[in-house]
Amino acid sequence: MAGAATLSDLLEVAAGWALEFPSLLVLGDFNVHAYAAPSSQALDLVTSMATLGLSQFVLGPTHQAGHTLDLIFGAGIDVIMLPAVEVPWSDHYTLKAKIDFPLLPCLRRLMDPDRFHQALRDPAPPGNSLDDLVEDWNNRLLTAIDEIVPKRPLRPRQNRAPWLTEELQKMKRDLRWLERIWRWTSDRASRTSYRMLIKAYEMAMKAANKSYFAASIASASSRAAQLFRIIRFPQDLIGTQKL
Repeated sequence: MAGAATLSDLLEVAAGWALEFPSLLVLGDFNVHAYAAPSSQALDLVTSMATLGLSQFVLGPTHQAGHTLDLIFGAGIDVIMLPAVEVPWSDHYTLKAKIDFPLLPCLRRLMDPDRFHQALRDPAPPGNSLDDLVEDWNNRLLTAIDEIVPKRPLRPRQNRAPWLTEELQKMKRDLRWLERIWRWTSDRASRTSYRMLIKAYEMAMKAANKSYFAASIASASSRAAQLFRIIRFPQDLIGTQKL
């Protein structure tokens, strides 16, 4: 990372990732002195990452000259740093860390070796061809996976904001990004841009909301049950969508 422009580009990419992924790791050689007597650029980087919810875990030197140039940022993931290891082919150390993150329920079941081994059943009798053995192994794997984590039909999720168009969703993402820039820079121009977009978003949301319910009521004018369901729509969802 060579300059402020590169830092800005990195933060823009990290902000997009932070919006999309609740669990995130950003790591590499950032080429800033971030531990003993940190540089102003390193302080800006760590502060900006913290604004995005990303914590910095590397605390010791990562370079033979005693500098901390290699960093690990994380959100929604537990990172326990282990002692760094010097290597003969580089002036950077090898960083070691224990990284724990919550597994999905299906992955937890697949990570139970005893249960998975039991579900594999007995192998095919010896003497079969290689193709037969591979096919048998694949079939037993599929059977075991289907037994431990069987497929279930997904329940359709109710669209809690059916008037929220792609354009409004983009405005919502832009609002979050502008808010982060404003909190990072604390300057008047960023605050003004943020407040102007809030007003534009609220006006666009009200217009989309009004248009959606007007069309819904018009289409259900001859169906009393459908009209009643529209009127009974939760009131807290009819107003402006929260950011």
